[in-house]
Amino acid sequence: MISPDVLKSLGRRMRRSRHSEGSVMKVGKRRKNWLGYWFVYVTVDGKELRRKRRKVLGPATMPKHEARDLLRAVIARSEGAPGPFSADCTVAQLWQRYAEFKSGAWSKATSDVLASLFKKAILPSLGTLPVAGLTIDPLQAVLNAMARDGRSLSSLQKARVHLKAMFEYASDVDLIDRNPARGKKLAIPHRGVKKPCERFLELSEVHALLEAAEGRERLILRLFLVCGFRPAELFALRVDDVEAGQIRVDEAIKQAEKGADRLGDPKTDGSKAYVATSRALDTEVAAWLKGLPDAMPGAWLFPSERGTPIRPENHLKRVLQPLAEMVGIKDLTYQALRRTCATYFRQDIQSARAQLRHATAATTAKHYLKSVSSDHRAAVEALDSEFCESGVGK
Repeated sequence: MISPDVLKSLGRRMRRSRHSEGSVMKVGKRRKNWLGYWFVYVTVDGKELRRKRRKVLGPATMPKHEARDLLRAVIARSEGAPGPFSADCTVAQLWQRYAEFKSGAWSKATSDVLASLFKKAILPSLGTLPVAGLTIDPLQAVLNAMARDGRSLSSLQKARVHLKAMFEYASDVDLIDRNPARGKKLAIPHRGVKKPCERFLELSEVHALLEAAEGRERLILRLFLVCGFRPAELFALRVDDVEAGQIRVDEAIKQAEKGADRLGDPKTDGSKAYVATSRALDTEVAAWLKGLPDAMPGAWLFPSERGTPIRPENHLKRVLQPLAEMVGIKDLTYQALRRTCATYFRQDIQSARAQLRHATAATTAKHYLKSVSSDHRAAVEALDSEFCESGVGK
């Protein structure tokens, strides 16, 4: 039989299961926000300790009861459970749950872009509306307002895709009976929408740019123009990615990530492939490799001074754009270089698609490009010869 003293001591050694409803308060001087805080209980070295947790829930313009609902959802998620939807769930609360649900599939860059888009363009109009009974009218009104504000086509497409997906998620968890944005009912306006830039370099601009560039910068520009690399792909190239007549693309820099997560897969599965190179370009790459301090297989093809991959945006602003401005090109971008590559393949659409690693309607969309055809290579030879005519920079 267990003595009373032993029974009393058992509770002190067992972790107590406690639930904190938490509290909310307004914080901030210039811009007020709701701050939620609650307590959790942890065991450290056999002792039960209470720890305080905090989280900013949103602007103080949000009603207090909504801030409390958000805090309850945060506490539920921290305890491993998503928690039930409230009967009066708002669009802002649905967005928080949807974003949490999708967080495992989104990259940090995608999460940041969508969080900013919803915070600035969508939730100010829709955030306080109840999800139940919502019709397509306020959703379409948001897209129309974004178009009037001059938002880009890409922003409107993202808004449409994720509004539809968010309400489909709400339907899947039985929060609503039907998705008000299902199908093609939610339309992207055309009037007022900021059109994407279609800038590419004229041949005279290409020749002037390559003539002004030297050494590393000339090779980098030539690779952009002939191979159609995305900047995150080119600056992630390693020495052993270079092969005779082709270069392998199997990594890309993730600008929004840090540490080990900064290197990942290219943009799409189809982007993980080979691009063709010309014989003259192979010669220039080989000369560059001979001058590298570290030419081991896993070394970076274009290392920074610290021995790490070059940051694409920094290199554009600090090196390539000033170089372009010297020859009268005021609007150089990586997109313009990639678009130039595609444009000067002329009518050889299949080779352009293979070089840029775009998806097709058939099997190319599902499989990696494993080899480079003779027609594709001939088109690359012609392209490189046209860009680098008369031995410019050699």
